[in-house]
This record gives sequence, C-alpha cells and structure tokens, in this order.
Amino acid sequence: PAAADYPSQGQIPAMAMLLKALLLSLGIWEAQTAPSAADLQRASTKKPRTEYRGSDQTQLSKVLNRHLLRTERQARPCHDWSPRELQDFMATVLDQRSDEFQEIYFDRKDRRKLLAKTTHEHRKHWDSLNKAVENHPHLLEPQRESHCRQAVMWWTHHLAEERRTVLRARNVTVPMLPESPKLKCGHGKGEEEARACVGINEANSCDWCHSTQADHDAGKPGTSPPNALDPKFNGPDDGNPKGWDRKRRCDQDQHPRCGLCEGIGGKAWSDLNEDIDMTP
Repeated sequence: PAAADYPSQGQIPAMAMLLKALLLSLGIWEAQTAPSAADLQRASTKKPRTEYRGSDQTQLSKVLNRHLLRTERQARPCHDWSPRELQDFMATVLDQRSDEFQEIYFDRKDRRKLLAKTTHEHRKHWDSLNKAVENHPHLLEPQRESHCRQAVMWWTHHLAEERRTVLRARNVTVPMLPESPKLKCGHGKGEEEARACVGINEANSCDWCHSTQADHDAGKPGTSPPNALDPKFNGPDDGNPKGWDRKRRCDQDQHPRCGLCEGIGGKAWSDLNEDIDMTP
C-alpha cells in the first residue's frame, strides 16, 4: 500500500482516543483511566478564568451556557428537565467520576467537593427531597434549578475529559444552567420545608466562584464591609432591608456596638427574621 494509506503520526493519538471511546460506549472495555495532567491542573485551579465569569447569577449562567454549547451537542435547557431526570443524570456522572478530583477538592476545602461519598447516599438524599417537594409543590422550581446548577458543575468538574468523551458517544444529554436569578426557597412552612431548602440552597452556589463581584468592585453599599473604626459609618451599611433584629444581625460598625450575644447568626432558611435556628 502507498504511504498515504496509513495514518500519519499526528493522527494516531486522536484515532486511539476515538477507538477507546467507541469500545467504552459499547461496554466492551470498561477500564477506568486516570485523569490527564490537564484534568488535574484544572481541578487544582480554584479561581475560574475571566472568560468563565459573569457580573451576576444571570450573566454568569449565560456565559457558562455558551461554553457548554461549544462542547456539548446534546444539551437541553433546564426547564425541559424534571428533577428526577436530573437526578438520573447526576447518578450517571457519579458512576463515571474520578476520585482524584474529589481528593483535590476535599484537601483544599474547595466548594466543588461532593457532599456524600456514594451514589446510594445521594439517591437517599434526593428521595427525601422529592418527598418534601411533593408535600410543598412551591419548592419544585427551586429544586429543578438547583439540580441543574449542580449537574452542570459535576459534569464539568468531576469527570475527566476522556469520560465525558465516552458519555458523549453514548448520546448522553447534558442540562444547561437556568439563565435567571436564584429563586427564593421556602415560605416558612415548617421543619420539612426548611430542611428541603437547606439541601436546595447548599447545592446552588456556582456564583461563589463564577461571579465577577462587579457590585463589590463598584462600591455598591452592602457588598463589602465598611471600616468599623471610621466614626462616619453607622451600620447596618445597607439599611438592613430584611428588617433583622440585632441578635440575627449586628454589623461591625453599628451603634451601639454589638454585644456578645448579638449578631450570632445561625441556620436560616428564608429572609424572614424568625426563620432561623439561632446558634446556641
């Protein structure tokens, strides 16, 4: 045969990757390979690059969706998914995830770390959440949107690129981020609703890393702590729009100065002053 009939040296690695993905997708080869150096470097990088950030929840979601659509042909908007479909998708990711990423996130106290160790534990949590949502239907949309954000994070940050290639070969559809501000979770309707909202809000935190904090940089009141030693400041510096009492909130520049049992906070499930279990 002519030399042109053979693959070039540069084509061989790409062909090998495609063949491996095909065999994995057919279930012929189920070897779990280690993440690449690029995968591990990405997992070790805590702060996203500028092109992966947005000024607020809506803008960062639009930015990240554009990046997602460049790599994922099978992608559906968040509102097209049911919570149970999203749970099944996340279970698929969990079964293919790389333990090396979790070790990195755990050691560095990175918010990308998984909150449970096994798929079974996550399924148990979701079953409990589903029951709560059935009893409190107004939680359905907050649950759906939280699941979408969590699912995209897991797909992006808990799978090696080779595993994503395998799942793409199986025509796995990936959810997109909701392009809207976070929905309020809960109406102060009891302990079950409160527990559900803790779980929903805990997984709803992509803005912690992907927001540019533009309001903070622009000096918008309430987005950065004032100099409490400057007498011109007399907090709350944002006017305390939620009307919280001094036990739930007492700012460092407030007059009279905060006492030992003021501003102690606790586990809150809504912005209502009384919807909080205060720290003992």
